[in-house]
Amino acid sequence: MQKYFNEGNIILTLGVLAFCYFAYQGVNRDFIKSEQDLISVEGQYAHHTFLDNTGFKNMGREYYIWIEGYSNRFQVPANYLSVFQKALFEQKVKKGDKISISYARTQNDRINSNEDIFLTSIKINGFTYLNKNEVLKIEDELSKSNSDFYIGLMYLAVGLIAFVRHRLKRKKLMPTMAKKT
Repeated sequence: MQKYFNEGNIILTLGVLAFCYFAYQGVNRDFIKSEQDLISVEGQYAHHTFLDNTGFKNMGREYYIWIEGYSNRFQVPANYLSVFQKALFEQKVKKGDKISISYARTQNDRINSNEDIFLTSIKINGFTYLNKNEVLKIEDELSKSNSDFYIGLMYLAVGLIAFVRHRLKRKKLMPTMAKKT
């Protein structure tokens, strides 16, 4: 049994699992193609938390906004941070301001649950902090990208290389058996 729990088999298994995960993500991703794929909601701004340097090697960002009357956290996705005006948001927005947001129609079943809702636009008191048109451009670029598949293939290739390398190393260590005639 120990011969199956070796470095090559474990890395190959992880590579296959990573490939399956990224392939699934690539196939099942909800792409936003137009404004008809979005739902708009208005309410009163409650508060926010903008955390930088979180997660693996402090490279993550977690930007959440709460709206009165909703139990959800509304998140600015990492893909949209380049078009989000964080500094202005932190300077100008106050509790109780009128907020208008939009999110993907496919997330509507998450409203008033404990799941996060990914924002596609934020407008407070008439000022736009996350522009829906810029987000639609980003989504268009992402829909044309096959990066999920390429990342999955990379993990699979690394797994196969580790497996073959381990097999070759094991073959060199084993003495050749004499042929029985």
